[in-house]
Amino acid sequence: MKNHYGVYSIYFNKKLVYIGKTSRNFYQRFSEYKSNMKYQGGKLYEEMRKFKDKSVNNKINCIPLISFDCEFDNISDRDLSCMEYALITYLKPRLNREGVIRKFHF
Repeated sequence: MKNHYGVYSIYFNKKLVYIGKTSRNFYQRFSEYKSNMKYQGGKLYEEMRKFKDKSVNNKINCIPLISFDCEFDNISDRDLSCMEYALITYLKPRLNREGVIRKFHF
């Protein structure tokens, strides 16, 4: 499996709730979300737990939005932050704080 990184989204039952970036492999990051969901604090993880607890049929999906191949693309962290910020500003996912209700930090 290639090591893709970039900007990703999290959906609750096909509804966009969060946009983030990763400089690591998407699938590694997505599995971290699944394991962290059980134990981590913070608004995103709390909302993920509440959502899953409501119904066994509730689905949380992580989907890459912008993907780069680590072998060939030379994208800086600031480049990724700019892409993330643009998508957050445009789509306004409800669980993103930076770029929606607070200033985005690059």
